[in-house]
Amino acid sequence: MPTVPRHTEVPATTPDAAIHYAAMGWSVLPIHTVDASGACTCRQASCSSPGKHPRTQHGFKDSSSNPDTILEWWSRWPDANVGICTGAVSGLIVLDIDPRNGGDESLAELEKQYGPLPPTPEVHTGGAGRHLYYSAPAGAKIKKMVLAAGLDLQADGAYVVAPPSRHASGDTYRWAEGRRPDDIPLPPLPGWVNEHATPQPDTDPPTIEELLLAEAGELEPDSPIQDVERWLGKVASVVQTHDLTGRKALLRAAAMVHLKAVKCITTPAQVVDEALKTSARDVPTEE
Repeated sequence: MPTVPRHTEVPATTPDAAIHYAAMGWSVLPIHTVDASGACTCRQASCSSPGKHPRTQHGFKDSSSNPDTILEWWSRWPDANVGICTGAVSGLIVLDIDPRNGGDESLAELEKQYGPLPPTPEVHTGGAGRHLYYSAPAGAKIKKMVLAAGLDLQADGAYVVAPPSRHASGDTYRWAEGRRPDDIPLPPLPGWVNEHATPQPDTDPPTIEELLLAEAGELEPDSPIQDVERWLGKVASVVQTHDLTGRKALLRAAAMVHLKAVKCITTPAQVVDEALKTSARDVPTEE
């Protein structure tokens, strides 16, 4: 079981790193990791964020800097990646640079206009991206925003995956040489960054039926009870992954409608109810 480190360097394992970050005042959370093939440990074939989404029911809202909570999480999921919650809860703002979407070019243009960003702790992601860490303005509430193409500001209501987490590429997140948080203090977020940022556009969330079929898939007509029970296990995972605890009644109704459409309505309603009571961690998966 991990212990509170007595040294200053960021530890080489995710549980000890989580404790280390928490000791710095950063709020952390366990994140799904990826296996040797790059598949997410959530075991969902349609996972759009392998190794990047939370293990806990309420996502970033569950983040904590309490060592006992952190130890319990990693005792339960010893291979979990570690996430750091950004915004006021950690006093932290992260500039997320994605070169695949033009982030390097966007940052170069902005620095020509406003001057270079100050040196700061920097993470190299396993996908060739970079995370630049800054202290959040005291008392200010800054939401996650788009700064420019390939540049996102991770702030209130967001989190970043942190070293030494495993990336879907097979590489690991790592601190840049000489740019660990113990090497260089967090500078304040430059004022022009926040002034230039614009809130991310709102998008219409999928309906409960669309979400259900997109992630749990569709059953074949007259599916045997074993396939129905497996599908209901995926429905339970949808509840867990998307924090739909308060919308179980809607999800139950959608599940029943789908079962009826594929002529599996003979499935007892209590089977559906039991599936929705089951958390994703209890859903059996095929190895």
